Formats: sequence, C-alpha cells, structure tokens
Amino acid sequence: MASFEVSNDLNQLWKAFEEQNLLDAKVEQEILEGCGDILVKKIKELFTGDWDTMETFSHVVCKPKVQRGKDGIPYVVVTVTGIRADGERYGTVAFVLNYGRREKYGHITGSHFWNRAIEETESEMQAHMEEVFTRKLKEKGLI
Repeated sequence: MASFEVSNDLNQLWKAFEEQNLLDAKVEQEILEGCGDILVKKIKELFTGDWDTMETFSHVVCKPKVQRGKDGIPYVVVTVTGIRADGERYGTVAFVLNYGRREKYGHITGSHFWNRAIEETESEMQAHMEEVFTRKLKEKGLI
C-alpha cells in the first residue's frame, strides 16, 4: 500500500555489515520481520474511524519473504490481504480509509493512519536494527 525506506545512513550501515559478512539470511530475516511487525502493530493502533473495520485490519500483515531492491538492500512487504464477502479487496478499503474519497463517490475523509504509522515507527525500527546488529557483533566477539 505504501512504501517505507530507511534513511541513507541505515542503508549504508546495512551495506557495511554485508561487506564485513556480519549479515546472513537468518539475521536479515530477523531484522526485517521485526521491523515489519512493528509497522503492522502501529498501523492497527493508529486507525480509528466510524466504520466497523476490525475485520479489515485483521488482514494487515507483514509478508515474511525477503526481497531485494534494485540497490541490493533487502526488504519485506507490509500489506493488506484478502477479499471481503461483498467482493471488495481489504487493501482497497484500507487505501480509501487512509487517503479518503471524493464527494462524488461518497465523501470519506482520509485519516492517513498508514502514513503516520510509517513516520512514527522509523525510530523504533532503527532501535530494533541496532539491537540485532549489536547482538550479532557480540556473538562474533567484535565488541
């Protein structure tokens, strides 16, 4: 639904750890799933509205498959999965509730909960990454 990219400093830190062989697939998975779970939790926490949307937000998930961007930095996807009984995708519902809808389609004011969740969790995700990196350095006897 929305993309999240860490700051260039974290991307550089990630690449430096890769160059020193301090990151393996298991550590990448731990870091990225942890960050995804942090974002999913915040998205669910921030949404408030007049609609009965708990069913929609039970479908917000972090897909565990690690992918790689064009710059080689790995990432996971946080998205909304599934289809409602009426055939509407839960992702579409979440998109409309986040960004809103024009008057001619039945006005809904967007709450931008997804956007705020991304902004509000960046420091928490950085802390999670630092904790995993620190633990990995200690395991290798480097600190």
